[in-house]
Amino acid sequence: SSSHFPVGIWIANALGCLLLALSVRYVPRLGEKTRHFWATGLCGGMTTFSAVSVRAWALMGRGHFLGASAELLGMLAMCLLCVWIVLRAPRSKEGGQ
Repeated sequence: SSSHFPVGIWIANALGCLLLALSVRYVPRLGEKTRHFWATGLCGGMTTFSAVSVRAWALMGRGHFLGASAELLGMLAMCLLCVWIVLRAPRSKEGGQ
């Protein structure tokens, strides 16, 4: 039901953002085709923007505009935080990066 908090959607999106940010940071030498496959295919397929959109639409259809807005903004903030954590973390000296 769309009235319950979508924990699975949030976990999938957080993991997808973390994995993609990790690949951007630590595997920069991927070829362009491999990078597109990883980013669009694997991480893109894992994340669930479509599920978030449908859920928000359903909430708005029932008059829950504040809840839909809070969920959309919260999801965006969480995903950006996941990327920020990875890309702003100090780099180790051993990795040469």
